[in-house]
Amino acid sequence: MKKLTLRPVKNKDITLLWLLAAGVLLLVAKLIFSSAQNVFLWPEEALLDDMMMYNAAVSITKGQWLGAYSSVTLSKHSFFALWLAVLHWLRIPMLAGGQLLWGAASLAGAWAVLPVLKKRWAALLLYAVLLFSPATLANPSPIGFVTRVYRDNIFPALCLLCVAGMVGFALRYKQKLSHSVGWLVLAGLGFAACWLTREDGWWLLPFVAVATVVIFVFIVRDNTKGRIKRALALCLPFVLLLAGTLAWRSANYAVYGRFIISDFSSGEFADAYGAMTRVKAEDPEDKAAVPYEVRRKLYDLVPAFAELEPLLESPAYLELYGNHNAGGFYWALREAAAAQGYYDTPQKAQAYFAGLAADINALCDAGVLPAGAKRSSVSPAIRARYIAPVSKEAMHSLVFCATFQQCSPRSLFSPGGNDPAFYAEKLQPMEEFLHEKAIIITHENTTDPVYTQFQNIAYKLLDIIQIVYSVLLPLALCAALVWQVVGGVQLAKRLRARQKAPGQTLGWVIQLGVLFCFVLRAFMVAFVSVTSFEIGTYIMYLASIHPLMLLYGFCGTAGLAQFVWHKRRSTKEAKA
Repeated sequence: MKKLTLRPVKNKDITLLWLLAAGVLLLVAKLIFSSAQNVFLWPEEALLDDMMMYNAAVSITKGQWLGAYSSVTLSKHSFFALWLAVLHWLRIPMLAGGQLLWGAASLAGAWAVLPVLKKRWAALLLYAVLLFSPATLANPSPIGFVTRVYRDNIFPALCLLCVAGMVGFALRYKQKLSHSVGWLVLAGLGFAACWLTREDGWWLLPFVAVATVVIFVFIVRDNTKGRIKRALALCLPFVLLLAGTLAWRSANYAVYGRFIISDFSSGEFADAYGAMTRVKAEDPEDKAAVPYEVRRKLYDLVPAFAELEPLLESPAYLELYGNHNAGGFYWALREAAAAQGYYDTPQKAQAYFAGLAADINALCDAGVLPAGAKRSSVSPAIRARYIAPVSKEAMHSLVFCATFQQCSPRSLFSPGGNDPAFYAEKLQPMEEFLHEKAIIITHENTTDPVYTQFQNIAYKLLDIIQIVYSVLLPLALCAALVWQVVGGVQLAKRLRARQKAPGQTLGWVIQLGVLFCFVLRAFMVAFVSVTSFEIGTYIMYLASIHPLMLLYGFCGTAGLAQFVWHKRRSTKEAKA
């Protein structure tokens, strides 16, 4: 009989156990902090945002997919509704579910860059930095962010998962595929989820595409065994994106007869809206993609559009949709079409907007209407006059994010909650579905919420954390930028000397990619802010920048510290 022997416990195993225990304790601490927040319910106002997602989630749990067809059913990418339905089935409170997802994304981000940090304790520190980012609990007054029943609750975490997946595989491209392929799967799942969560989820496409090309080049130049398989595996993120979008399209086709993700951001509605924005105005209006001058011409020349004039130009519509600014007119257009019966079925809506697009484009092509190039988009056309204000807003947004502005964690009073009848009819069913409680008690004669002693203590501690982050992140970003420049100079010297340093080169390129990724996001949001909305700089739309900034700042600072240490060591050895 073979004698049983016990393998001695190694110090590195003990260290790993301690690190895992510390990681769990950090997550528990974050959940305790997040438990000080209450869900913000807004049933009378957020009809095109929170309530759209909530109603779709309720329909999913009833086996009705996204619900009865209307002008809003397929208007937005609705992965968040599926997320809410899953949390409901699992009986996980919505806010806790969001923090658990963020914990997973923080772990992925920290673990992905472990080959660069080299020390597990450094990865644990990065995990803590990402986990306790003030942006993950940000809830500015008066309309909130994290506590809202809206898709941006999870979008930043999904973005980080995608980026972490690509970075994680890039830093392990020489490993056996069985050891590294999980990172590509993670990237693909995050990519697909982002794409299905927001209409602008494609913003990660440049990062994923460029990262794929860069990693491919490094793999091809590597002579190790299995490089062909590793190169082919780079298709995985795109395959998973395709699978996810096809599955969503198929579900929509099965229920609504439309093989699309959204009948808003693509297809015939985008064709019709693009045709309208194609028409040139003699006197363009700020933030108005289809100014009154253009609408007037279209009413006179396009009978199908003229049907909507009494509604679109009514005081009620003009007030509700911001005098038809670029961020409101498309919703007014859809609602007016619905009032005329064009959204009775998906096919009827499709035919109406396809005909509208054809009529307007024909007038433009014939020269009856002054127009630019044919376009299909719900975004305003890019104009030279936008360059300066967009650049200014983008720079402001980057500073805004680096200093963690609008990151107050305080819960908000849910409007109408102190009315017993309104609460019972509107808010209580939402609380039960989401497994969350709203704040319905306020100080006398005000809408200021009443907080518990625990909440007040938690909020004050989180305020201190916010101050620390707002001081350290700008310093870390400066250090990272210095390292980017210094590292670039060193790489240029090696290239001239024909010295190979693939590890250092790849690390530098990855850092540069993350930098461009969050700068691109800032410019995208700035463009929408300048051309479409009056909402101003708002953290909800910028929150996917914060984790990438933290990742860039932390790794860049670590890289600069390592460079300085090696430089000093080399100097001492030379003197010796």
